[in-house]
Amino acid sequence: MSIPPRRVIKEERPEMRSVRIQPAAPSMAPPMPMPFGGRTNLAHNKTQSPQSAPATTSGTVNKAWKISQLRPVPSFYRLERTHLKIADASVTEIAARIADCLREESVYAVFDDDEAMVEAETHEAVTFTTRLFAGDGKVIVELQREAGCCFLFQQTARTVLRAAKGMKQANTKRRACTVPAPTLPRKSSHEEEKESLESGLELAAGLLKKDRLDAHLLAMESLSHLSRSAECECLVAKAIVCGPLLETLVSLIECWSVGDMNAEEEEKGEMEEQHCATMHRLAIAVLANCLNILEAQGQLDSVLTDRREQLCAPSFLMALVTELRSADQRPHDASEAARCLQPLVRCCPECKPRLMECDGLSAAAAAHSAGAKSHATLEKECHLLKIEITNCN
Repeated sequence: MSIPPRRVIKEERPEMRSVRIQPAAPSMAPPMPMPFGGRTNLAHNKTQSPQSAPATTSGTVNKAWKISQLRPVPSFYRLERTHLKIADASVTEIAARIADCLREESVYAVFDDDEAMVEAETHEAVTFTTRLFAGDGKVIVELQREAGCCFLFQQTARTVLRAAKGMKQANTKRRACTVPAPTLPRKSSHEEEKESLESGLELAAGLLKKDRLDAHLLAMESLSHLSRSAECECLVAKAIVCGPLLETLVSLIECWSVGDMNAEEEEKGEMEEQHCATMHRLAIAVLANCLNILEAQGQLDSVLTDRREQLCAPSFLMALVTELRSADQRPHDASEAARCLQPLVRCCPECKPRLMECDGLSAAAAAHSAGAKSHATLEKECHLLKIEITNCN
């Protein structure tokens, strides 16, 4: 009987391999989006822009988008669904269409000519990036959402892409429906609607007393919706301006914080700074909604009798004028500040000389010029504010 040969088992050891490392070609990868808004400086210097432009050498604000050359789409890069290809227009024409659309829609935009990219932010804090590529003799326009509501981004993307193709914007009016409407449940009475709004205000006030950032943001977003409510709008506006919520709004506008925050000197992270910027903008918007509603209902004069000390204070007016001066970096905040100042100038005699002492007319003129370049809503509101200030002299 023969014995089979003994099998030798080879011990496993690490296998040395060589890898060649070389820098990638500059045209291989698409430009990566920069952190938009630059809100990292918010808590450190509130007299300057908390939303500074991205730190790029070619990035500019409020100017025409001039693109010299387009890069092709890399083979490994997958385009977003929100893109289209245009063959019947030049790059210059498409870029001009997009820039004009962003201005008409009052979208804050930072243009990067070298990267053929635009970083944009809507009034609702929806941030997205628009890029242009070259492919098969066509211009590819791509929009990519960075942050914010998906539904609002889809609406904005549809508007921008239609503008890039040179199409007219879709009519938002609904067509007449020939199908009979279904039976709806009974509408709530005026008293029920009033109770619902009062409950919403109480909930928002309770959330603002918590020490959680998400609770504060939810409260301010609720107040923003309530201040635009079609039902009992005067009731909501009067409850906000005449109640304890006014102190919170004024603190957010002047100090960028809820209440008297002694922790202002403490270093804040990026999340806290972004939170403060959002709360600040919502506070100005809520107060502007309330003041305009009360003026339309003829009740602002009586409200200012009791709240003149807060709403006509030099520090409060200076905070709003500061927003106008920062219109290049924060056009959304500046447009809301202009809306807030208009009813105060018309209904409060003390605001007129104090606003002139703050050099409010020149600030409104500068903001108007910035809006004429890049922000239609800012241009409109500052134009109305300039008229009110001029008529008061």
